[in-house]
Amino acid sequence: MSFRNPVCLALALMACHRGAPAPVASEVAITLDGEWSSKPWVAEPRGAPNGLPVQLSTTFAVSAELAGQPVDIVLEGLWWNAQLWLDKERVGTVVGGRPPVRARLSDGLTEGEHSLLLVIQPARGVSRFAHGGGLGSTTPTTRATLHNPPVLQFGPSSVKTAGVRVKGPKATAFARFDTARVPEGTEVRFQTVLDGRVQTEFGVVKVDASGNATSPGTPPRGPLWEWGKPSLSHLMVEVLAADGTARERHSVRTGLRETVMTPSGLQVNDTKGPAVAVRVLHGLSEPDLLAVFSDAAPAGVNAVEIHGDMVDSRQLSLADELGIPLVVLPRCVGRVGRPPGGGVSLVETLRDQDRRMVAGVGAHPSVVSWLVEGDRQILGPGRKDDDGEVDPWTDVIPADPMRRSVVGVDIPGTLLQVRDLRTGDYTCPAGCAGKWIVESTFRIVPTPNLWSAVARAWGKAASEGIPGGTLPTPRAAENDAWVRAFTPVLKEMGAPSFPLAQRKRANSRLRVTGAAPGELIWIEAPGATLVGAQAGSDGVATVDIWYDGDATVHGQGWSQEVDLDAMHWQGVKLYGEVAEVAVPSTRSAR
Repeated sequence: MSFRNPVCLALALMACHRGAPAPVASEVAITLDGEWSSKPWVAEPRGAPNGLPVQLSTTFAVSAELAGQPVDIVLEGLWWNAQLWLDKERVGTVVGGRPPVRARLSDGLTEGEHSLLLVIQPARGVSRFAHGGGLGSTTPTTRATLHNPPVLQFGPSSVKTAGVRVKGPKATAFARFDTARVPEGTEVRFQTVLDGRVQTEFGVVKVDASGNATSPGTPPRGPLWEWGKPSLSHLMVEVLAADGTARERHSVRTGLRETVMTPSGLQVNDTKGPAVAVRVLHGLSEPDLLAVFSDAAPAGVNAVEIHGDMVDSRQLSLADELGIPLVVLPRCVGRVGRPPGGGVSLVETLRDQDRRMVAGVGAHPSVVSWLVEGDRQILGPGRKDDDGEVDPWTDVIPADPMRRSVVGVDIPGTLLQVRDLRTGDYTCPAGCAGKWIVESTFRIVPTPNLWSAVARAWGKAASEGIPGGTLPTPRAAENDAWVRAFTPVLKEMGAPSFPLAQRKRANSRLRVTGAAPGELIWIEAPGATLVGAQAGSDGVATVDIWYDGDATVHGQGWSQEVDLDAMHWQGVKLYGEVAEVAVPSTRSAR
């Protein structure tokens, strides 16, 4: 694919001039959320809570531009396993665990209509870690069989992960490649791009023997991603041929920021102070994070702890756009494992899931830290396996290439246990001198003035110098009492207030009408990640993209120019114009 749109260098004191085309991502990620026999990401299908197989089917149409390219079928939030049937032929089986799993079709898809059938069922020989239940639990889950709609990702996909690290005045771009596709010595180019304009040019570097490429430190151009004041762009990674031309392009949305845990709390660039997170227990739908955070923010809460079923890419994207720092618990995002003697090491199973989870978190600037301290103190080393004792997380977490802090590994944490809800007395089983409070009070029986008691205990622990931590989430009916209880405590701590009401940029949105049912629609925009959607039975497809300006929308046998305008967040509500395109009545032959 190519663009005729100009690149504009984002240089101070210089206007935008026409030049060479902006880098274009070769991958196209198309969400299959059109017509399905059942949509478990909307409502749980019949049979799922009882462990019975669930069949989901759809049809979609592939255009000539997408035909023949390698394609991954990506399933995010698959709690069981899934058999994949394409055009009535079985093409693979994938085993879940909340991080996304992929089934690769190396030969791609032919032009025209295809059918996809998912047969989702509990995996034999695989134990289930119940939600929040730790490694020892094998209770069958009744969670959604598939949390998000499947995605078809067309393109080479040789980049495993990529991002930008910032330390002091300089930023460093990095990527990790599949060495079978991008061997040692291959040259790659890094740039950050926003709305077709290059912001930071990191230069050309070579891939090393481990498949890693890292740019020299470069002063970043353009605004940084700030606490409550986010700025996002795309990191463009070009794999170069011997003559210096790009043979593969990869794009990922990112935000440049430096995060450091200091004696006075979390520091994001120049903003620092106690970070106080509210716990999102489930993370099963978009409103969870927004509703919980907006209810808690008036008390002084300025972060979110993802403690629930999964690290949902949609929630990460929302936090990126709103500037909300996220702390993630690896154990509490859902796991599957293999019992001892099952032929596959539990450690290796968990390691694979952690690799996928770290890759999924990837360049999301909102994820500022991992949290494992409470896991170690509550659960101990886990359960016995063929490899001996197993921790509830693996060494993949501290090796995150974004070098996020890990509370409980390189930053001490404090597990706070409220012993008496009547008096607010508490204990810290491993001492109260850590850098993050891990609160572990769970309601067993109705307790009068519950949140006043918990807030007193939390305040006592915080007064000992702990610069931040996690607050439990109240029931909706108790939120006012919760806010009243914690507001004076957080004010005393000096937690930076979160500018929730401040206007923030959001995606542009395109609505296409008149498409054929199942038709794959996608947007091509300079420098942006290429994204698309499957048209429903009504011929409508809606696509969101982080881009503002002229773009091209493609379908089967047609393309059309469109002017996209970014929407905006006001608080947690989305405002703005939706661009409209009607499929032309006459389609060109491809």
